Amino acid sequence: MIDQLLTVVKRASAAIMEVYDTNSAVVETKADNSPLTQADKASHVIITTALKKRFPDIPVISEEGDEEENREHLKQRTYWIVDPIDGTQDFVNRTGEFCIAIGLVDGDRPIFGLVAAPTCDTVYYGGPDMGSFKKVGDGPAVQIRTEELHPHVIAISRTHTIEATERYIDEYYPTARRRKLGSMLKQMALASGDVDIYPVIGQPLHLWDVAAGQAIIEGAGGTVLRPDGSKIHWHETADFKVGDFIARAKKA
Repeated sequence: MIDQLLTVVKRASAAIMEVYDTNSAVVETKADNSPLTQADKASHVIITTALKKRFPDIPVISEEGDEEENREHLKQRTYWIVDPIDGTQDFVNRTGEFCIAIGLVDGDRPIFGLVAAPTCDTVYYGGPDMGSFKKVGDGPAVQIRTEELHPHVIAISRTHTIEATERYIDEYYPTARRRKLGSMLKQMALASGDVDIYPVIGQPLHLWDVAAGQAIIEGAGGTVLRPDGSKIHWHETADFKVGDFIARAKKA
């Protein structure tokens, strides 16, 4: 399965980079005021078509998919959940910090995730039952682990300042160093041990912004939980919003 998914994301990455390298993105505005480009659309078609063909019994939820179909699929125990480009604003702003995210949810948790960063030819993948790995180019897959850092290093958004998140950091981690990153690469930095906390308080993230990252973080030894320590619900949600959570490295 992993080899097949790597092939699929390589094709999607090539389609994305064709638009990115030529600086030819045509930016549309969706109903929620978020940006959409032809690169998002191309990646969506490539990934969802491949998943439906290879895994016909597992429904696919995509950020760029039909909303009513997505709602029906959310009722199933098991589903794929795809963000064709996580960090489209970073794509438009040409920071390079965007990625492809594919998660597999089963029951009450994501059990597998794959995140590809096209601009640096890097793929992260894994899950709580298999460990997590980082693969650069054609090199070997190397296992990654979270690490508690001293002092703490906190991942925050490159493009948005969220007051509720800032208040949380000021209250609980006043001496922590902040590191700005785009997209789900914040979660990959945590899984790789480069940051050790990623708080999301009052942010409008969706399930597809978190599923793959949660699986990889947990596979790397970390946790993704509500601020009160409870689990994220993967089948009962309004408008696919994920709500508040804190991703943390495993304590030393």
